[in-house]
Formats: sequence, structure tokens, C-alpha cells
Amino acid sequence: MKILVVGLQPVDFSNAEGERVSGMKIHYTCDDMNVFGLSANTKFVSEKSPLYKKLSSYFSEPETMLQHECQLDNDTKGRIISFEVC
Repeated sequence: MKILVVGLQPVDFSNAEGERVSGMKIHYTCDDMNVFGLSANTKFVSEKSPLYKKLSSYFSEPETMLQHECQLDNDTKGRIISFEVC
């Protein structure tokens, strides 16, 4: 689906089990046939994922990704399977 990136939010904390959770939240808008206007959503990209490494240049300079159209595809569980900056 086509999305418009409207925000990037760094994440770095320890969960209840004491494990470190780090990565980036991507805030975006997109068309949704169940919404009048645009739907606002967020996806988390773990620092451990190959996608994080692929997008790291954008994450280090967040303003370069803001307001960019991107292609985002999910699996049936909502996990990102592909992400391309258009």
C-alpha cells in the first residue's frame, strides 16, 4: 500500500523481562476504505531487523524521510514484509 511518512520516533527501553527494545516507530497516513479521509497508523521496526539496516540512512537523518511517499507491504499478521521509499 502507498503511505505518506509523517513522523519517525526512536524507541529504546527495557521491557518487563529486562530485555532491551530498540528501533524506530514509523508514523504514517494512508487511504483506508473504512475511513473518511486518511487513516493514521504506526509500525515498529526493530534495530535487529534487516529493514532497520536498509533504512538506517533515513533514520539517522529523519527529516529526509518525512513527507515521503513509500510502499509498505504487510504479511497477514501485520508485520512489514517490504518497505520502499518512492
